[in-house]
Amino acid sequence: MLTDYFPQSLIAVSRFLSLQKGENLFQREDQVDALFYIIEGELIALRYQRDGKPVIMMRNMADEIFAPASMNMSIYPCSAEATRATKLLKIPLNIINEHLSSHPDFARYYIQSLADNLKKQCARSERLRLKSVKQRVLHFISCESPSGTEITLSCPMSKWAEELGVEPESLYRTLSELEKEGVIKRIKRHIKLI
Repeated sequence: MLTDYFPQSLIAVSRFLSLQKGENLFQREDQVDALFYIIEGELIALRYQRDGKPVIMMRNMADEIFAPASMNMSIYPCSAEATRATKLLKIPLNIINEHLSSHPDFARYYIQSLADNLKKQCARSERLRLKSVKQRVLHFISCESPSGTEITLSCPMSKWAEELGVEPESLYRTLSELEKEGVIKRIKRHIKLI
């Protein structure tokens, strides 16, 4: 389902795409020619460190615009990968620019999407400054879950560890400690603050 804010004239010149888990949407330094609206699934923007380890720069889910920061760039600064089966709309850049000036509802939706992305990036930056794994876990749950108290992770624990900037072993150990202390209750990928 597409948001009501998307004009039919924009949809008509865009392309629907499907990606499988682990499939790349684009690579770092590919030519920027489009932005993407996620209909279903999840995309992450990745950069690789010198040692080859990936760093998740952005994570977007259904009903979010992906790669909005690339709008005024000539090449994508990150690679993009689907974390699960993902359906999206590929919107040509020149068409977005035209519609932002001629469709006020779409422009408002787009601005709100940018504001939401900025809020997520600020939370991620704040989280990565926290010293302990425990602080990062609790911060993630309170900032990234709709309720602020419980979350069902859409990725494996090893990928969540990457998102938190910690080693998987440290994450598993911290989750066990938080459960023993009665701070969280966990059933597989579902975590609830007590």
